[in-house]
Amino acid sequence: MLAFYALPVDTMLMRSVSDPVWSLSHYAALPDDAVFQKVFWNTLYTSVIVTLGTLLLGYPVALALVRTRRWAPVILITDPAALLGPRSGAQLTPEMVLMGRHG
Repeated sequence: MLAFYALPVDTMLMRSVSDPVWSLSHYAALPDDAVFQKVFWNTLYTSVIVTLGTLLLGYPVALALVRTRRWAPVILITDPAALLGPRSGAQLTPEMVLMGRHG
């Protein structure tokens, strides 16, 4: 894990404060950058939508698992998350092409 995650992250963090000189000026300039602001708000919006969607799908399944012990195996087998679950990059490509630059 050190070689594949921590080392590259550490390298980028060190580069962000030491290129060309040791300073935090790169981070101080971020709030004024229009691209940064757009990316920040898009990320915040997406995280809120994903959180709400997860709550809407997860709570009914969890409640059903707790309340009906008899149906628990059936719910686990036909879990909506399995139908709506994570998508691979190959599955996302057509959607990204359809959405264009806003995808």
